[in-house]
Amino acid sequence: MSQWNHDMASAPIGTEKIVTRTVKGKPTAVKEYHVDAVWLATKDGKVHRSYWIPTTAKVEGRWSGFSVGSDQPVAWQPYIVPDHPGALTALERIQAKLITHKHTFADDVGSGA
Repeated sequence: MSQWNHDMASAPIGTEKIVTRTVKGKPTAVKEYHVDAVWLATKDGKVHRSYWIPTTAKVEGRWSGFSVGSDQPVAWQPYIVPDHPGALTALERIQAKLITHKHTFADDVGSGA
């Protein structure tokens, strides 16, 4: 089912975080940019995996894979990494655990003297 959102202003653009790293033996605050991957749809019917590249002193902010002035995306949706086809769902894991640990009262009846 499609979850396209046509409000491009609401697309996640990542976050800036200040982290502390040790540089030459001294703790140093460093600014990192953490991207939020999204699917972007264009007018020509293509879908691209992308993320926001923030504005810097030299470059205007834009979506990765799109140049300034090119056709811009018309819709977005979250980039969701699917489960591996061999992975069990949470319910399947619970059911498998119950089957391997199946134990009933009848198993204990008449078991010893």
